[in-house]
Amino acid sequence: MSESGRLKKEEMDMIFVNWKDLLTCNSKIVKALHLRKKSSGENVPVQKIGDIMASELSHMQPYIHFCSNQFNGAALLQTRTDNEPDFKSFLKKIATDYRCKGMPLSSFLLKPMQRITRYPLHIKNILECTPEGHADREPLKEALERAEELCQLVNEEVRSKENVERLEWIQTHVQCDSPIEHLKFNSLTNCLGPRKLLHSGKMYKAKSNKELWAFLFNDFLLLTHAVKQFTSSGPDKLFSKRNNVQLKLYKPPVLLNEVLVKLPEPPSDEPIFHISHINRVYSIRTDNVNERTAWVQKIKVASEEFIETEKKKREKIYQGRSVKASGIGRLLVTILEATELKAVKANGKSDSYCETTMGSQLFTSRTLNDTLNPKW
Repeated sequence: MSESGRLKKEEMDMIFVNWKDLLTCNSKIVKALHLRKKSSGENVPVQKIGDIMASELSHMQPYIHFCSNQFNGAALLQTRTDNEPDFKSFLKKIATDYRCKGMPLSSFLLKPMQRITRYPLHIKNILECTPEGHADREPLKEALERAEELCQLVNEEVRSKENVERLEWIQTHVQCDSPIEHLKFNSLTNCLGPRKLLHSGKMYKAKSNKELWAFLFNDFLLLTHAVKQFTSSGPDKLFSKRNNVQLKLYKPPVLLNEVLVKLPEPPSDEPIFHISHINRVYSIRTDNVNERTAWVQKIKVASEEFIETEKKKREKIYQGRSVKASGIGRLLVTILEATELKAVKANGKSDSYCETTMGSQLFTSRTLNDTLNPKW
């Protein structure tokens, strides 16, 4: 593909991400297993692989970076395939190469994620066939733990990446007027850490039937309406890069520590619910009862978490203030470095900083841009 000149280096990097690093990871596993087989002797079954898997799975971080960025590459391929017949023919021709075994490029790009999810399954199967007291049983347990941890890290990073991309989409597609015109969606909340998009979708004002697009974050609910009418078959379509819809703020953000969600009284099968915020009540209708249930539950859970977190923070500050000002000693903290942090930016990097708290005291270090291994 690179030699064909049909793709720029930036496009190749977007599609294949850190493919060479994945090859290095797998080559190490294969080499270690071959050496173990060789040391076991001819025609002698290998008795132990758990230690190898546990060790190598600890160095599979490149998979986290690849899996969290592979969707950008897939989207690029899809866009070019849809818009360029010649490029589509080119990809079909590549698939006929004997080395591809008739498989399209998109299938190969899914392999890393499939491999990661299969490690726990295969190790669990081996463990079930390994009797108690066998020398490989404990190493296999450790390997299974590492494999499940790797899957969890990959899933968390994929969700984090999707969250960042959707927050950035909202930033460019929602017209925010005063007093929140300078609100940065992809930022830290006051007390809940990074802002997260929990739920989104279409709803209507119960009385006027006005169409609204709602975005539930971990700290507030945002109600918007489209500048021009458009259709969307779901949240995935809404956040598509090809969707140029522009939304306007319907009402100021509804803070979740000030909100109360209620179902209609008396109970009704009509998909209506009410959102009470200070001195205002919003009567909302969804397309069906299932959607109403989802919205009500998600808003309630997010609101309870916000209120509980805020309460704990206030208690912590109060406890800190109640300690005698003289104190009993002095603590010196030196911030040195961090390694292998999560990437949250499109370039695979992060703007890193360290936050240190003690009682009611808080210190935030300077921010080091575009690095996953910051050194202060």
